This record gives sequence, structure tokens and C-alpha cells, in this order.
Amino acid sequence: MRDSLARHPITMRRQLHRSNAILHHILSIIVPAHDEAALIGDTLVSMRTAAETLRLDHEIIVVDGACTDATAPIATANDARLLHLAHRQIAATRNTQYRCRSSARQPPSGC
Repeated sequence: MRDSLARHPITMRRQLHRSNAILHHILSIIVPAHDEAALIGDTLVSMRTAAETLRLDHEIIVVDGACTDATAPIATANDARLLHLAHRQIAATRNTQYRCRSSARQPPSGC
């Protein structure tokens, strides 16, 4: 039965279409941060260097979780996309980053 389905012209066209499809993936590196000024610069440089070495299309998203130091300006100086949250809650921070990544089908407003 499976052999006859595999030879069916429509099934074969679907399989061929799937195998020839060009998929474009973007690696979203999500970095929750709260008062990380001392380390965030070197961390972002390391992440970007690794992604570029591997020739990956990528984005780095830093969520400023109510930071009181220079985390936000350091992140933007290192070409990271910055999102601000008024509260400090790790689960909400990760969820916001996930929803706002470039590969999201419909990112919510404010991203």
C-alpha cells in the first residue's frame, strides 16, 4: 500500500516540492538582563562572533528587566535589539523575547 502511494504523481510532486523548498532560518539569541552592565558587552560580542563564525543569520534580543545601571546603552552599542520591561520577572522577560523575535509570525505591537 505504501509503495503505491509513494508512486502516486501528486504524492511525488508534494515530496519534490518539500525537498526543493528553500527555508530561511534566523537564530534568535534571547538574553534576559537585569543590571548586567559589567558583563553584557563581552557576552554580546562573544555571541555575535560565534554566530558570524558559523555564518548564521541571527539577531540578538536583550530585554532590559527594570535595569538601574548601563545595561541598556551597552546592549544598543553592541547592535542588540533592546526591549524594555518595567518589572523584573524572568518568565515574563523570556516570554516577551520569544514573542518579539524576528521569526515570530505576528510579533505583537511594542516589539
